[in-house]
This record gives sequence, C-alpha cells and structure tokens, in this order.
Amino acid sequence: MTTDTDFHLETTAGDIRAALDIATRIIARRNALPILGAVLIADRRVTACSLDMEISAPFAAKTMRGQMVVTARNLAPVRLLPDDTHITLRGDGTSGQMVFPGGVYDLSLFSPAAFPRLDFEGYLESVATHDATALINALKHVAYAISTEEKRYFLNGVCLSRYHGTPVLVATTGYNLAWHQTGAPVSPMWDGAIIPHAAVKQAIALGACTRMVAGFAEDGASPMQRLRFEAAGVCLTTKLVNGTFPNWQRVVPACVGGAAKRVGNERDAWLALNVPATLRAISRMARTADTQSIACQVTPMPDGSTTLALRDAFLGTLMVEALPSVDAPAHLPLDERLSVPIGVNRVLLRQMLAHATRNNEVLVVRAQQPDSIAQADRLIAAADDCHLSGHVLMVEALPSVDAPARSGVA
Repeated sequence: MTTDTDFHLETTAGDIRAALDIATRIIARRNALPILGAVLIADRRVTACSLDMEISAPFAAKTMRGQMVVTARNLAPVRLLPDDTHITLRGDGTSGQMVFPGGVYDLSLFSPAAFPRLDFEGYLESVATHDATALINALKHVAYAISTEEKRYFLNGVCLSRYHGTPVLVATTGYNLAWHQTGAPVSPMWDGAIIPHAAVKQAIALGACTRMVAGFAEDGASPMQRLRFEAAGVCLTTKLVNGTFPNWQRVVPACVGGAAKRVGNERDAWLALNVPATLRAISRMARTADTQSIACQVTPMPDGSTTLALRDAFLGTLMVEALPSVDAPAHLPLDERLSVPIGVNRVLLRQMLAHATRNNEVLVVRAQQPDSIAQADRLIAAADDCHLSGHVLMVEALPSVDAPARSGVA
C-alpha cells in the first residue's frame, strides 16, 4: 500500500547525473539552513534553491512517483557510477534509500513542504524570446565589469537598460564600464532591472538561452521582482538586486553612439591597437613592475606606430615598448588619428583587450582629441563598430607617466 509521502524513482546514473550537476551549482559548501544543501526531485526534474536563486533541470526516468527532498551530498556517489547503472531512489517521507547493483545507501530527507521555491505564482509575466547565443554573448562581454564592492550593492550586477532606444546590458565598477546590446527586443517595463552577479555567472554557464521571463507584482506598477532564464529545458530563476542603477549614460562622451559634440578645439579621434602585441607587452611589464605601478602611457608616433610606457612606482625605472602600426576599420566613422599621449590604467586596459576583443585583432580607442592630455577625461575602446555591436568600454584616463616619446624602440 502506498501513501502520499511515498517516493519511488527508477533511472540511470547518466540520466540523473547531468541534472544534478546543473542544479547543484548554486549549493554552497556550507549552509546556515541544512535544507539549502538539499535538492527537490519531482516531476522528472532536479531543483536546487539558495533563497535568492533557483535552478531546475530535467532528466529521463523509467518510472517515477511522488517527490523527495534529499541532501545533495547523499547523491554524490552517482557521479562515480557508469552511465548505464540502474538506480532506484525510494522513500516514505522520513527515511529513504538509494539502491544500485552492489550498493544500498541511506538518504537524509526533508519534508517537501519545507523546501523553498522561487516560483512565479502571483506575478504577472512578460516574455522575451532571444537569439540562442546573443544574450549569453552580451552577458559574457559585460560580466567582467560587475562591481564586487559591498557598500554600493546596486553595482553588483548587470542592469537592463537602453542606449539611444536600443535595449542593452550594462555593468560598471565605478572605474570602468561596459555595455552590449541584448540581441532582441525587450519591453520598456524591464528597464532598470539589475541581475545579480551570481545569476549572471549561472546564466552564462547555461549556454544558449532562448527565453527570458520577467515577473512583476500583480498591480503591474512595481519594479520587476523575478527573472527566469530558459535554456534546453533548464530554468534559472533569480531575484533581482533591490536598488537603482546609476545614470551611466552621463559619463559616455558624445563621440560614442552618435554625432560628436565638439567643445572648443576638441575633435573626434581614434587610435588602433594590435591586441596580441599589446597584451604581450602589458604582461611583460607586469612581471617587472611593482604591483602599485598601474598608470601606463599610450603614445601615438608620427610614423604610425604606437609606444606603450610604464614607470615602476617603487624603483623609478621606465619600460617602453613599440607596438606595430594598425589601421582602423574602414567602416568606423572616425575623423583623425589621435596625436596626444593617453594615460590609462594598465589593469583595465588589459581587461578590455582580454574581454572585449575575444575574436578581434584590433582594439579601436575613440576619444575627444584635446589640446593637451590634461583635458582628456575619458578613454573609449570599441570592439568592431560600437554603433552596430553596442559594445563599448570605458576607463578613467590617468595622468601621463612623463615618459619621453621614443620611436624605433626594439
């Protein structure tokens, strides 16, 4: 005789292992509440919840009846069994067992009613269908610029925003900023929603995301409360950061995303950097320089080449390397080549080179050409055409390192 609390599942190690691997990504090694270290097995899905985020993944089963909440660590042996091993999970609500050929393991169970869920019950839903890869690519491009500062918690995520009417994802640490088009139309109701850093990492790990579902309070007037990513049957549901993202467009120079607004003698100028060569130069300098030496100088030379200079803040020694000359892509609407030196944080420059130009050989620096370096307040770097890709990164310009202009450096 069976009861409402009886659970019975027959499957294979390979089938349930994939779902367990996905769901248990959000389970911390140590939890204040033991049930947060458990997974819910119901309706041929494995679900884990961390109170702020929930992941549910499907699996194939020969037979299944009821539901079970079991400590995830009890199911760890599944990862070491051959894929075709037959596994039976059974329980009566208070105790359970995992049975496979040659082994019987007792299971630590919890009441299914006590398992926390981040469902959409009581919320109005808004759906956006995305290209399978565009959204994840956008998240990858901006994720590195998410702040980890605890005091300004509203920067600890990626914000859904708009730039010239186009939906974008934006992140900033306060020192550098990155944004990228979402790849699909999104309702204006979504604007201002901040996706937590942990959820961004899990969404990227999902791979191709085909749908996003937003949850709003029933009155429809409150900000978004929930966001769900769907990919190949896997559902990632997350709460959003409760805060207001800063007005990031105020710090974007006029030369980006539209016609340049010239102030005095300023002109829209460009400088192209060879990505592999610049990365290698920064890496060599970083091995030699003191860790506090972060201000480097990029100097355009008359012969079309560029020099990169870094002064060791402790020893006072100067390192200068010549970079090969590169032409800017013909489709970029640029006026003239930058002619004044630019001071920039080498750590942030390396991040731009490494993250913004994964498949590009050229990084185009765009800036308002000032009369002197003292007037330069921003450095803009665009991968491909920033007007088309919507991907622009920004770092604060730094004072010159007072490096002498050198040409023909070996």
